[in-house]
This record gives sequence, structure tokens and C-alpha cells, in this order.
Amino acid sequence: SMAIAFNKLPWHIKVLFIFTLTLGVRLTYIWVQGTPKTLIGDASEYHAYAVNLVETGNYADGKGHRAGRMPGYPLFLSFIYKFMGISWTAVLLFQCLLSAFTGLMLYRLAQELMGSPWSLWAGLIFALHYDSIAPVASVLTETLFNFLLTLSFLILYTKTGPPRLRLLLSGV
Repeated sequence: SMAIAFNKLPWHIKVLFIFTLTLGVRLTYIWVQGTPKTLIGDASEYHAYAVNLVETGNYADGKGHRAGRMPGYPLFLSFIYKFMGISWTAVLLFQCLLSAFTGLMLYRLAQELMGSPWSLWAGLIFALHYDSIAPVASVLTETLFNFLLTLSFLILYTKTGPPRLRLLLSGV
């Protein structure tokens, strides 16, 4: 079966496969969807906070409001804008990379908790499931949230390091 053959591959080939598949599917989705023409609603607000951070160093939206949004995603956007320019395409590409790393972490977490062949199925389902693909094409928090949540669970459930330290790091 495919899962048995996959299990016999060296770990770096497995990781490369999951990462490449996940990244390729997301890049193809963005290529088909295109970048947003305008940002509306939440995306517009996150963008305004990030642009203001880059241009003035102040955490505020276009109207001067300082507490309308939690700072996590605007800080993420401002990091990209600072180093890549104010570009929605750069955000979407970076989100594709984050999502590919999320797929790797999910594969590793499933390997730790359930072993093979379930880890392969977890990686494949994440790579190909629409609800894990579509968020990369929007300037919204879902891709970053999925990455951080999966990282938190991976830290918590991987049996590397003292349990209390893993619990602390997972909570952070």
C-alpha cells in the first residue's frame, strides 16, 4: 500500500514530500484565485494597523483607533511589509510557506500521537483539504492562527524536554 511504501522512505524525503505538496497546492490556489483587488472588513483593518506600524511606528488604524484589533496579525503583516514592501502578494506567499510548515508540524504531531500510517493521512488531508487551503489567499488571521495552534500542540505533545517546560512553551 501507499502508506507502507511511504513509511519506508527516509524521514527527509517524507518531510520534503509533505512540504512540497502542501506548498504547491497553496501556490496553485493563489495563482488561480489571484491576489485581492481590494481589502474589505477585517482584512482592511489589519492592513491599516500594519501600514501605520511600518510608516509611523504607531499601533493604530487609519482613523487613529488603537484598540480595535489584537496586535498579533497586524505585527505579522508589518514584519512582512517592513522587509518585503507593502504587498498583499508577499503576504499571501508568506502565508503559503506558513501553511506548508503547518502541514509538516501536523504530520509530525500525528506521527507522535498515532504513528503510521495515520501521520501520512493527516499530512495529505491537510495538504489537500479546501478549508486548510483557502485561508492563504486572504489577508486574514486564519493561516497564522493555524500555524501557532499547531506549533503549540506539537510543543505540548512531543516528548522532547521536561513536561513543565513543554507546558509553559505551549501556553506562550
